[in-house]
Amino acid sequence: GQQLREKDGAAGFLSHYQNRRLASHLMRDIARILMAEAALKSVRADESLRPEHQQKLESNYTKSLVFFRQRLSDTRNAFPEFFERFEATLSAKSALAAALLHIEEAHHRGSLTTKVYLYLEQRLQQSMDEIRPIAEPVQDISARKLIELVPLFSDLPELALDKITQHAMPLNYLEGDTVIGTGEQGDALYVFARGRLQVLLKHDGQETKLAELGAGEFFGEMALLGDHIRGADVRAISSCSLLRINSKDGLAVAGRHPEMFERLGTVKVERLA
Repeated sequence: GQQLREKDGAAGFLSHYQNRRLASHLMRDIARILMAEAALKSVRADESLRPEHQQKLESNYTKSLVFFRQRLSDTRNAFPEFFERFEATLSAKSALAAALLHIEEAHHRGSLTTKVYLYLEQRLQQSMDEIRPIAEPVQDISARKLIELVPLFSDLPELALDKITQHAMPLNYLEGDTVIGTGEQGDALYVFARGRLQVLLKHDGQETKLAELGAGEFFGEMALLGDHIRGADVRAISSCSLLRINSKDGLAVAGRHPEMFERLGTVKVERLA
């Protein structure tokens, strides 16, 4: 939310929070798909329904199923690394939950002694607790390759690129989220990884679209030039992934490489124009 945006000390918490939102978003869509499938099956098997009523219900549930399946597919395409881990985590938890249920039933039937049951339950629960939380930041976003594509960082020495990559924090945003807001205090540069973002200028209650950003482009660079008040909104118009580089780390690199400051100055002139 706005209270967390652009707060350098809250960047880690924001990453955790955004990933939890994404996981919840996926879980809700999966639940809606399962409910629509169950409802569709029930409607088709209900012989007491009048044909026209049955047809209308079937049409509504089919539309819902198509919509949420497409949204799930869009999320998979926007966040492939996150989705892969989410899917693996969900599968692992489902398998362990099924195993717990199985040994509980076996214990009730008397085919497992209490001692063996308690031992197996402890081991399965321990395995469940050791599953990596979905909300941890996704680190395998190929930050280095992305940073190398950004003109601002081109031709910098390997050590400088390593430092920037080391401190770049991956963040995920959902459609409609505001990444930076007009008039807010800024403290970071953002590199756009995937998805769709738009830059909006607010004036007299109206919004004017200035630009759409593509992979490898960056924004928020004014924070590295001493202008910490954001002059425009940057909003997600689809699910998207970014890398956040705080001013302290960016300036540490720029201080050793004057050409980076020169490029920032050029960008500032171009964007003010």
